[in-house]
Formats: sequence, C-alpha cells, structure tokens
Amino acid sequence: MEGPVTTIFARHVQYCLAGCCHYVHSRPVSEDQYEALLSRLPSPPRRIPGNPVEFQEVMVPCQNIELHKAVGQQIGFYLGEPRDRSAGPLNLYDAKSREYLRLATEEDVKKWNDAIEAGIRKSGKFKKNWRREDQESAANDR
Repeated sequence: MEGPVTTIFARHVQYCLAGCCHYVHSRPVSEDQYEALLSRLPSPPRRIPGNPVEFQEVMVPCQNIELHKAVGQQIGFYLGEPRDRSAGPLNLYDAKSREYLRLATEEDVKKWNDAIEAGIRKSGKFKKNWRREDQESAANDR
C-alpha cells in the first residue's frame, strides 16, 4: 500500500504473531502504517457508521512461514482470530485476496488443522530423508 493509510474505517486489520505481516484493507502495509492506523482509532474501537460489524484487529498465520502460506493456497482460505476474543469466533479469509469471507465453521477449522498436520508430516518425511550438514562432514572426515 503506497503512502499513508488514509482512512480509519478498515473493518478488519490483520497482523501475524511474529509481527512481520500487517494488512489493512486486505493489502500489505508497513508496521509504521499499521500502527498509525491503530493510533487514530478510538479505544476501544466503536462500530463503523452504517456497518453493523465492529472493527476487528485480527491475528492471522504468518505469511513468511511457508507451511502457512502453502496450506492457505491449497485450501483457499486461512483463519484469523480477533485480538478481542469476546468479539466472537474465528474469521475466514480468502487466501488470494485476503478479504474477509465469513465466520469460520467447525468444518473450516478442521480442514485448516488437517492441512497443517498433513504439511507437518510431509515436512518431517523430507527432513528424515534429507542429508544434514553434520552427516556430510562426518562422511567427508572418513
């Protein structure tokens, strides 16, 4: 997103727990732009005029973790947890556009978790069969 964030009426802003991913209006922004937007919001955020859905700051999977990115691309969505947990259940976002789709269902959460688990198992198989540097050094020392 070029230049400063010009509106505070972002319905969902997203950040990752690692603090490296920030999105406003479904577009990536710098951490400074993200913080500037948050500093202009009332505390606690109030409902947006004409929109019954509250502003939400949402924690999402880090897009710099390949597993998270791959799973989102594979199943077409990712989940986001509102920072204010009293705001409701998990949200569902489109993996390509980063747009809010709807509240996540139990089936959505299961699909995400199953895909993550499958990715971890697959990753473990690659690591098990991957020659490590210490194995290569030991082989070279013989």
